[in-house]
Amino acid sequence: MTNLDLLRETTAVMDAYSGGRTSFDELQAKFQSVMSLMERRPETTLAAEAIAAAEADLEYIRFMVFGDDVPGAVAEVLDRLRPQLEDAGRSPGEP
Repeated sequence: MTNLDLLRETTAVMDAYSGGRTSFDELQAKFQSVMSLMERRPETTLAAEAIAAAEADLEYIRFMVFGDDVPGAVAEVLDRLRPQLEDAGRSPGEP
């Protein structure tokens, strides 16, 4: 599986969470899995760091955010992460 495939899978699970088709636990597990599987390359280093930061944010949300505040907090994390994944998934020279 390539780094691009991992980025696509990460985006897909983010979309599934946002659409109510997957759980918080599955979202966090995907982030953890991608962090361990992604090859460290110059073009994906920033994406890997962004995923790690997002996973840390999810861990914080898990233990420190409660009730109705959880979906909004997770949405903020995903909104910050999405552009970074999109940038990493572009081919060199692609706008």
